[in-house]
Amino acid sequence: MDKVMITSDVGHSRCPLSADNEDSTRLLYGFLYSLKSFTARIGPVVSKDNNFLTYSTNAYQLIFYEMATSVKFVLLVSPDSTKNNEYYKQLLRDMYRIVYVEYYVKNGIRSESQVIDSQLFRDKLVEFFSKV
Repeated sequence: MDKVMITSDVGHSRCPLSADNEDSTRLLYGFLYSLKSFTARIGPVVSKDNNFLTYSTNAYQLIFYEMATSVKFVLLVSPDSTKNNEYYKQLLRDMYRIVYVEYYVKNGIRSESQVIDSQLFRDKLVEFFSKV
């Protein structure tokens, strides 16, 4: 399974999934894999960006973006958010560049475990989302 990080507290929002629960991680990974496969089958043959997906319900909007390095990011936002897809795409690119690369990839003592277990990384993630 790919590396998965589920954070339950970023800013003032709460994620219904728990990083401590392996079943939640598998459920989310399976859902995203199925959603990506489904949209690839029903979508147009020529797709400009097939690594960006949104899925909306009346309870939340899920935004999924897979970077060229196969790192996957998922945001759960309010379904009444007025932001468009380009905003979220750019937000996740910026998060990748500003937070993930700077505080995880360039971390010389990072572990290759499935969970990013760095308080500095989490603090910078909260700081990043508090500014947007």
